[in-house]
Amino acid sequence: MSQDTFTLREASTDPVDFQLLADDVDIDLTSCHHVEMEMKDKRGNRYSYSSLDTSPAISITSETEGKVRFSPPTELIFLATGSPYKGYWKVYSTAIVHYSVPEDREWTIRVREEF
Repeated sequence: MSQDTFTLREASTDPVDFQLLADDVDIDLTSCHHVEMEMKDKRGNRYSYSSLDTSPAISITSETEGKVRFSPPTELIFLATGSPYKGYWKVYSTAIVHYSVPEDREWTIRVREEF
């Protein structure tokens, strides 16, 4: 991951861009089947999104540079009461075979209260 911590304002629907890396090298997503994002808030609520969803909140923005985007589908995803959110990506080489990015930790999204 090129960035491990992101900060958003509560109720934001702005996209969050990630760059997937392995040993500081871009992961080439050209031949991947799809990507998924796994995330949970501090209360343990889990959120899963896939680039295969009917209305995907996940998109690959640059296959060769390993860039992916999460576009929150609703303003109710990121709430200050659920902060921090932690997550990781699953990169599928086939419909069922995947590896996680990052492998050794999770990325964090901190949400600041709206006022």
